[in-house]
Amino acid sequence: MITEAFLIDGNALSKERSAKNLKFMLTENQVASGFLYGCHDGVKGYSDGFDESRDNNMILIRKNADALYFIMKELPILESLGFKVDYKENVKALADAFVRLWERYGQFGQFIDLYTGDILVGNSLSSSTAIGGLALACEFFGIEKYGQVAKESCDYYYENYTKKGITNGGPGEIFAACDSESASGILDSFITMYNVFKDEKYLSYAKSAANQVLSWVMNYDFIFPKDSLFGKWNIKTCGSVFANVQNKHSAPGYCTLSGDSLFELYRLTGNDIYLKSLRYTAHNITSYLITEDKKKITPEIKDHITNTMNERVETSDWLEPVGEIFKGSCWCEASDALTYSEVPGLYIDKDKDIVFPIDHIEIADVDKDSWQIKVKNPTKYDMKLKVFIENGNPRINYTRDFKIINMNKGETVNITV
Repeated sequence: MITEAFLIDGNALSKERSAKNLKFMLTENQVASGFLYGCHDGVKGYSDGFDESRDNNMILIRKNADALYFIMKELPILESLGFKVDYKENVKALADAFVRLWERYGQFGQFIDLYTGDILVGNSLSSSTAIGGLALACEFFGIEKYGQVAKESCDYYYENYTKKGITNGGPGEIFAACDSESASGILDSFITMYNVFKDEKYLSYAKSAANQVLSWVMNYDFIFPKDSLFGKWNIKTCGSVFANVQNKHSAPGYCTLSGDSLFELYRLTGNDIYLKSLRYTAHNITSYLITEDKKKITPEIKDHITNTMNERVETSDWLEPVGEIFKGSCWCEASDALTYSEVPGLYIDKDKDIVFPIDHIEIADVDKDSWQIKVKNPTKYDMKLKVFIENGNPRINYTRDFKIINMNKGETVNITV
């Protein structure tokens, strides 16, 4: 997932490493069934089973679904950057594996046998992003079978899960408990289905899914104990996202997405609740990064690696005490990177007189006669502000239209639209 952010915004070395990572995943990590190992150490693949050795055949289908979805988003980017993509047959093999799984069971399950494709544990929304992945595969490869299965599975999961308010199976460790991860994944798929097939029913599906996604978003600022890490850092929690009902804490963002589907849904519907909610989450997520400034305030975390991010927003004493974190790098760093790459920092729609800041900026003045906008960077960090100017044509690759405004800390700049 994080390779997408690196391919869009990374330097030459980041792009090269991302391309190699994706090729490794699709060539060295794939078995004859077309599915991928859940984990790999560079030499050997491992399953997602719960035994101590993890050397069995059980894999969480969500990982393969996410792999298909993201590789299909990234193939056009790789080609536009001039990378040789000589593993398209491997990508097709992964898509084919999902087709066979659907044709055999009429669902994608939750845990499957890596080698045989047998469903070991079924009946979940774990595979939520597979629908979007198949739709993009249909569009990219021109293989109608992928589109057919995408449509059939989309209707099935809407009718049997989203419509009934069931979102489960996304995390690998909470079994069938309800979660926000599968909810945000299916929202991405519904938006993708609309973008690819232009059927209005998928837009209605997306609205329903978005309502469920937003129900997981924390809409107030929790008051942390003053002597806790988060208390000392003055952390705000509005916009953080509860992952699931088992681990009773919020998290920095959507696992493991940027939330850009909310931005696309706003552009398609004009309902600003999606845009405002996205701002809270995108605005909030960077506050959890371990920075040198935070280490000065709280020397007890001096051994934590700078610029890592922990998944815990502990508003309960689930594992750590309230307002505390464990030491370690987490998935939310991918969500953070994707948020920068996929969500604009400043959104402008001249036709509707909208100037909407999402990043940590202040709009000092707007002259809508000349469309001169005065923007201030009030933070103590230099900023690369991404600006998106609406052209009335919502489409899936809008991120390529971002304009970059370099702003020094504390600087105010004039933008001419």
